[in-house]
Amino acid sequence: MPFKTKISMLLLQSLDGIIAKTQGDNLNWGSVEDKEHFRSKTKQIGTMIMGSNLYKVMPEHTFDQRKTFVLTSNPARFEPKKDIEFFSGSPLELVEKLTESGIKEAALVGGGLVYGSFLKANLVDEIWVTIAPKIFADGIFGYGKEKLDINLEIIGTYTLGENEILAHYRIKK
Repeated sequence: MPFKTKISMLLLQSLDGIIAKTQGDNLNWGSVEDKEHFRSKTKQIGTMIMGSNLYKVMPEHTFDQRKTFVLTSNPARFEPKKDIEFFSGSPLELVEKLTESGIKEAALVGGGLVYGSFLKANLVDEIWVTIAPKIFADGIFGYGKEKLDINLEIIGTYTLGENEILAHYRIKK
């Protein structure tokens, strides 16, 4: 198989699969340990992919020491910034661009529609999911509204703080 940029999906979700209570949720219901995992993992990987709604609510320091690709249908509405590229295209087109640029790995960090579209296109290689000790029963689900049937293989589980679980999965292809 030819080289393809590895896509590692990172997400925080409640036990019932909610990744945000509302659009613009600042995720303050996640732990300090999860935020540290996010910071550490995305800096290690060096490249992030996110949707424009998530980009708008992320603190500025999130983008330090990371190349970021923001998926948007209208790149012109955003002010250009160093190491941030606003991309209009399909998930496959973005992965092809990353691969052609020699980027070995990228962290897919949200939101739900972005996660779902990359999963549906069979572009995700692994998932790091933090399960917060919360049940919301309403909110934004982690994978959008895509109909998915994906098999996973567990690589490891870890405890974050006192009450969160970090699960690491490989997508079975």
